[in-house]
Amino acid sequence: MTFRSWQITEQRPIEANLRRPADLSVPEPGPHQLRIKVGATGVCHTDLHIVEGDLPPHGLPRTPGHQVVGMVDATGEQVTEFNIGDRVGVGWLHSTCGRCAY
Repeated sequence: MTFRSWQITEQRPIEANLRRPADLSVPEPGPHQLRIKVGATGVCHTDLHIVEGDLPPHGLPRTPGHQVVGMVDATGEQVTEFNIGDRVGVGWLHSTCGRCAY
């Protein structure tokens, strides 16, 4: 199973319109992960800084957009707080492991 994504493969000014369509394999969630069918995503200034080279990417090619809303369509075997069909949102969480309230 695949999904369509817009990716960048190099860092240059946004006016260069570096987006390229890519068909990617749908990943299976790990034991503690959710897989989300994305309904909407936000591309913020952090994404633009990565596209333009002001910040280093965590690898290329890269799909901009890290704030999403969608529906859970698969769960890892140890997930107990979410069910398939739940509506979820993911915000930017810098340097958190998810193990405590902070």
